[in-house]
Amino acid sequence: MVILLLLFCVTPSWGLQATCSASTSGINFGIYDNTSALPTNTSGTVSVTCQAPIAGLLISYSVSFSAGNGTIPQRKLNNASSQLNYNLYRDSGYSVILGNTSGQLITGGMLLTLLNIPVTNNHTYYARLQPSQPAIPGTYSDTITMTVTF
Repeated sequence: MVILLLLFCVTPSWGLQATCSASTSGINFGIYDNTSALPTNTSGTVSVTCQAPIAGLLISYSVSFSAGNGTIPQRKLNNASSQLNYNLYRDSGYSVILGNTSGQLITGGMLLTLLNIPVTNNHTYYARLQPSQPAIPGTYSDTITMTVTF
């Protein structure tokens, strides 16, 4: 079983009294078959929720992703004595790797139209575990820190 733990940091970039939080469903690749020539794909959801005591407030935000155990171009799931290569993507075509620079971020915005009523935006992200990697049985994991800046 392969599990990826995602952590969040929320960093306000302006002084209004909006309250924002973020959460994720995390991802689980399940049981890895290293004899398959096909990659193992899965997806997760990042949810950003904001509310404010000011009606009509427009909030823009971005979500960045750390490298975890590897590098952003090649993340790694680890167990006690082995690694598996994987990565996180912004699109279902697995062409835009999620990271911490422009073009690698999830971006969004929301208009808070009512006082203290939360608004939530959900963003799907995608994960791919590369095929045909030598693997020993066990649980593999990585921890990615996701930072939401608004």
